[in-house]
Amino acid sequence: PTEMEMALARDFADKGMVEIILDFQRILGGVRISPRAETALPGLFAAGESAGGLHGGDRMQGNAFLETQVFGANAGRSAAALVRSSSRAEVDPDQVATEVARVEGIGGKESPAALGETVQQIMWEQVGVVRNGGALRDALAKFDKLRKETVPHLSGDDVFSALEAANLLRTAEMVARAALTREETRASHIRSDYPATDDANWLKHIYLSHRGGAIAVSTLPIVTR
Repeated sequence: PTEMEMALARDFADKGMVEIILDFQRILGGVRISPRAETALPGLFAAGESAGGLHGGDRMQGNAFLETQVFGANAGRSAAALVRSSSRAEVDPDQVATEVARVEGIGGKESPAALGETVQQIMWEQVGVVRNGGALRDALAKFDKLRKETVPHLSGDDVFSALEAANLLRTAEMVARAALTREETRASHIRSDYPATDDANWLKHIYLSHRGGAIAVSTLPIVTR
């Protein structure tokens, strides 16, 4: 056994108990794809746990293997076919310049690590397994304030960390918006203000899209064959 394992064993022997806590494993959903693993963005394919929501509101451990193998193969074949039928595209220098300016403009004093910790704390306290409308709306208000007041002033000492923290905030907002939209309890999504499962109204997908800097929320039917 390693030193860490021995330390855990001694801790267990002293206390006679094992501390258990909830932990994040995956987002039960992902990028919407076609059977060929195509996304709505031309030339972008998705596979594995980043794609689909194939297993619905919950899944057994190990099911992601199917998503990586089946849709990974589909994505690879589709990408190869696209390359064979496409000509070399020219890179738009203005688009490159815009992105370079955006990244180089990261130069404030706010800590990306502190932003990440704040987002994690809000998610833990207000967007956990058991949610309610009031807490979700309050969390979204906090996320909006962070996006407007903190993200523009993130430190650029570690550009990757700054971009990662901003993306973490956006992902948290997406999860909270989806949870607020679904006014029922289903699988691992529990709404204390809507404790029943409502197949009549909510047997559908929550669909999030990015429009004009904001997250738009809609629904899509579940297609069965």
